[in-house]
Amino acid sequence: MSHDSEGLCDDLARWLSAPPSTPPEWPADAWDGFRQAAQVHGAAPLLWLQVRSLPAWSDSPIGRWLEDQYAWNARRIARLHGELAEILRLFAAEEVPILPIKGAVLGSLVYEDPAARPMADLDVLLREEHLPAGEALLARLGYAKVFTGWKHTRFALPGSREIVDGDHEHPDNPRQLEVHPRCRERIRDEVVDLTDLLWSTARQDELLSAPAWLPDADAAWLHLLVHATHHVLLNTFRLVQLADLARLGPLVRDPEPLLAAVDARAAYPALALLDRYFPNPRDTALRAGLRSRVPDGFAAWADGLDLYAVCHLNPVAWRAVG
Repeated sequence: MSHDSEGLCDDLARWLSAPPSTPPEWPADAWDGFRQAAQVHGAAPLLWLQVRSLPAWSDSPIGRWLEDQYAWNARRIARLHGELAEILRLFAAEEVPILPIKGAVLGSLVYEDPAARPMADLDVLLREEHLPAGEALLARLGYAKVFTGWKHTRFALPGSREIVDGDHEHPDNPRQLEVHPRCRERIRDEVVDLTDLLWSTARQDELLSAPAWLPDADAAWLHLLVHATHHVLLNTFRLVQLADLARLGPLVRDPEPLLAAVDARAAYPALALLDRYFPNPRDTALRAGLRSRVPDGFAAWADGLDLYAVCHLNPVAWRAVG
């Protein structure tokens, strides 16, 4: 069995679906590499849920490490969810629509345990005409603007921007709120804008016991695919992004029209990775349908991707071809 980073990433993905009953008898350096891969891919808490009922895992050093990672992430998620709920309540009270996206909703709605999914920050969609009102409301909660870019503006609470623990998902590690006036991703020479789709299909409901606008599953799924491809192109893709798609997929009603409405290059790489690591008949068929819409060179490149090639562990900078 290979203990290089590529093999360890693949083991990690496989074990999220079917972990061995006993941890392999690996040397210490292999387990060190596995821990690094699990942290880079945001998968340690989720793997703990898969192995915690297996005595050989729970009584092992790697099992105790996974349990510790889960426990720290549970504390962090509780902190982030508390902050999001406070934002949602205030915006609802002032009748300013705000739409949580990505991890801000996925952990609560599609995971068996919110603590299974790490979150670096909170992402929300706020219409451009509501930005001034939204910024004023955030200021009332103590948030300060710390960055403005073409995709989003970042806000942070005092004392929430310094790393205090690089080994865990610590509650006091950086926590920022990313406010997106538009939901868009740059995919090579194309900008894919899903703002209108997300808002037009959103519904008013409840999240974290607070009033909230929630994204439709179909629109959220397309956004996750495009966002994942963006990270593939940056070498910052994480296994947890595939876990998101695998969990959200069964809720998607009609994916074909969604894919037909965007540049196929924006969805194909993420769908290829999903089909490789979490295959199911529908995604395989969707991938086959998309393949004819992308250049042959691009498709060949995407078909050859693996988790190591597209993640932060890969030290070689590369670019897509075709």
